[in-house]
Amino acid sequence: MKNSYNKQLNSFAKEYRRYINVYTEKLNRDINKLKKIENNDDNEEEIKNIKHDIKVDQDEITFSIRVLNSIRIPFLEDIEERKNLATFVEEIKEVIPNDVPFVFHGCGFIDTVEDIIQSGGLYPPADRGYDVSATSHYIFTCTKSDIKTASEYANREYCIPYGALFVLAPKDELEKEKFLHVDALIAKGNKTFVTTTSLNFYEEPNRLVAIITTSENLDRLKELARENGLNDDLIVTHNEFIQICKQKYGNNKHASI
Repeated sequence: MKNSYNKQLNSFAKEYRRYINVYTEKLNRDINKLKKIENNDDNEEEIKNIKHDIKVDQDEITFSIRVLNSIRIPFLEDIEERKNLATFVEEIKEVIPNDVPFVFHGCGFIDTVEDIIQSGGLYPPADRGYDVSATSHYIFTCTKSDIKTASEYANREYCIPYGALFVLAPKDELEKEKFLHVDALIAKGNKTFVTTTSLNFYEEPNRLVAIITTSENLDRLKELARENGLNDDLIVTHNEFIQICKQKYGNNKHASI
């Protein structure tokens, strides 16, 4: 069994080393492009685009290095917990009442989850220096009727720790109605999605409902939360979140948050 996981881990690491090589080569090409035109005022738009490409190259390299530093032979309990996430996807539809407007933002890599906690909030790409499109001003989320991300983010060949699901409440009545409306559409089979805007954990503490992760990450994230002035009770496992909802809402299909 251990040899099988070692082979799997080595294959996983090889893929991310390939990413590093690919983006390093691209970074060098983009830097050379910039050098050729950066002193020409007529190329302002092209210079802006190349600088954006360089930033993306650098971020991809950094991300791949962080993945390589995080890979490990999986723990047995971690494997079993991830395999059971399909149950969470189904149970969450039953334990959250139809008028409780929670949405979920999935994050597949534990290091990124840590970055979010340390930054004190969830911010869309535009707020993080990636103003590349109209949609970059929004955070994409899913509802309880569309929460496939729990299983998708578990599908990492078990070589790196699972990330987290951020459970969010609406910022106002208008957003509440939007969340509920989209969830109702998705529950009826419509293909759509819902977005929200920036969330500062300290300025809007009631909007962060929970941070759901696996038991492997609990102590790690709870300690980080305490270090950054965040309530560590918000960090729970998938099963713990299900139990919290059951205790709070019971069998009531209509409840208020």
